[in-house]
Amino acid sequence: MNTSTKHVPMSESASAISAVASAITLAVRRTESTVLRNIIVAAALLIVIVLVALGQSTRSGADAAASGPAFNNNVSQGAPHNASPNASHNASRAAALPAHLAGTDVFATRNGYAEFTAEMQGCLGVFAGDSRRLGGTVDLRTGAFDFHLYLKTLSTGIPDRDTGLHAALNMEDHPFAEFTGSFHPAFNPYSGAKQHVTAAGEFTLNGVTRHLEIPATLHTGENGIHLEAEWMLDITEFGIQPPTFLSVTVSSEQEIRLQATLEPQLLVSID
Repeated sequence: MNTSTKHVPMSESASAISAVASAITLAVRRTESTVLRNIIVAAALLIVIVLVALGQSTRSGADAAASGPAFNNNVSQGAPHNASPNASHNASRAAALPAHLAGTDVFATRNGYAEFTAEMQGCLGVFAGDSRRLGGTVDLRTGAFDFHLYLKTLSTGIPDRDTGLHAALNMEDHPFAEFTGSFHPAFNPYSGAKQHVTAAGEFTLNGVTRHLEIPATLHTGENGIHLEAEWMLDITEFGIQPPTFLSVTVSSEQEIRLQATLEPQLLVSID
């Protein structure tokens, strides 16, 4: 048995209602019983309600078909139809950054960490020192960086040895070491993954400038952009003679390590 319901068009529904009304009128006139009359009227009203409902259902379906396909519920109804794809892309990129970092191009630090380590010739000891006053900036628009270290902040942990170190670095005449250049490939701050790049640029120490290309790692964290770099530096290439302590000479090959968290739009101080 076919149990499907046929939707009655509005014109057919109106004709059917008219026919039902005529039949009701005739039946009521021929019926003397009041109870039977009420039953006929109630049944007729029920038939009319069903016919009207079927007609409205048909009309709604026709209107929906005429209006075209429905909107995808996953699409934001608040967005204009002519919104730029780039605007949408930029919004998703900004969402990948912590809120306080989004929209910032220049990042800086004034308390980065710098460390050097060198072997002591003729013994098993090492000569090491560090500073927690590495300063610098990174401009994400160009990929350019500028890092500097006030050499007087370098400490070996022994005051007398610090004096000899500062003298060897000739810091009275050249108090700063500086490295300027750019990262290759360009750093993508919207990725949370560690990115291996090359820091290429000019390194100046003791008034002598040399071109360096060193490996570095960058990644975006909750507090800013984290930087790590490590390389070997021969201080004799910068006119510096290795210092001697207690008749033991320090190797000219120095292992340099840098670590820093660059924060958005931080003013850098070198005092």
